[in-house]
Amino acid sequence: MQRITLKAVAKAAGVHPSTVSLALRNQARIPAATRKRIAAIALKMGYQPDPFLAALNAYRINLTAPQRAVATLGWLVFRDDDIPWQSVGFVSRYYEGARQRARELGFALDTVVADSSAVGQARAARVLKARGIRGLMLPPVSHGSVFKEFPWDQFSAVSFGYSLAKPNLTRVTFDHVSGMTHMLMAMAQLGYRKIGLHMTTDSDATERTRQVQIPRVLEGAYLSEHARLFGPPPPVFYESGIPSGEKFRQWIKEHQVDALILHGVHAMQDIQNSGIAIPGRLGVALCMRDPEDETFAGIDQNDHGVGRQAVDALDGLLRHNILGEPDECVRILVSGCWRTGKSVRCMGGNRPRLKDKPTRRRALSKRPT
Repeated sequence: MQRITLKAVAKAAGVHPSTVSLALRNQARIPAATRKRIAAIALKMGYQPDPFLAALNAYRINLTAPQRAVATLGWLVFRDDDIPWQSVGFVSRYYEGARQRARELGFALDTVVADSSAVGQARAARVLKARGIRGLMLPPVSHGSVFKEFPWDQFSAVSFGYSLAKPNLTRVTFDHVSGMTHMLMAMAQLGYRKIGLHMTTDSDATERTRQVQIPRVLEGAYLSEHARLFGPPPPVFYESGIPSGEKFRQWIKEHQVDALILHGVHAMQDIQNSGIAIPGRLGVALCMRDPEDETFAGIDQNDHGVGRQAVDALDGLLRHNILGEPDECVRILVSGCWRTGKSVRCMGGNRPRLKDKPTRRRALSKRPT
């Protein structure tokens, strides 16, 4: 079957090939009606772009074209409390990863901080337009935030996590399910078998910027993976804002927990109040470990990698001129890795057997830590 070319589509549409090229890349300089008509003709004819020819063409252009001015991406912060975003560790690491990747792709990264009110949203849009910024990254906000007054249809945008309720943008976040799986398997290699989960239900101001869905995702992954690896898990321990050492000690004793996964480091107050020795009596690992702190074991959520992936996603949106809320929203999940620390120890030779068959034990022993 003869390949349908761009020139053939242009002939059928009665336009120049360059018009077809611009229309199929959704460029705003071509009227929307013309773009839609050309896209329909190309689809009917069975036209498919050749990615190798496109790459060759881009290479030739880069060789001959003069160096272009650096484009600027926006780091848009809607402020709704008094906590500077730079003081929130994982957000600042998102930013550093994004800034590094933006530089590699030839972009500058400009920060715009605005009030979350309707007036603040309108002002932010005017500032962004004045600076010629078309691509935006939104760090986490208070859960359920909706920014109706911002003209999203004039920008390409990605958000971090799930805290932004509307618009439903392309989202980039850490893969919490795989993180929980890796953590349980790493702790299994150390010899822990009765691994509990400590969840907090009353977060502090900094944690309010995290996604409210995360606790549910973590709990679901923990329950299913613990059952698969070791058998029925201990019931999840919920701390409701007032640390209770005695209640926590009773839970540890009743369910014979030998290791604990913490949703947040502030949960250490329960352990300190209970007087339980770490790691002698109880191993402890964090769902979100500070990559610079070796005190605790846990999952390094690769915040720099999340920031880099956000820039790559935004670059794709800009290249295809996808503005506002996309028709097909994408969720990009970034993997992290297990980091050991002083809060865990090897349990030695008296290790209980895993629930799974020997093949599963061999598989676990081959997993990297």
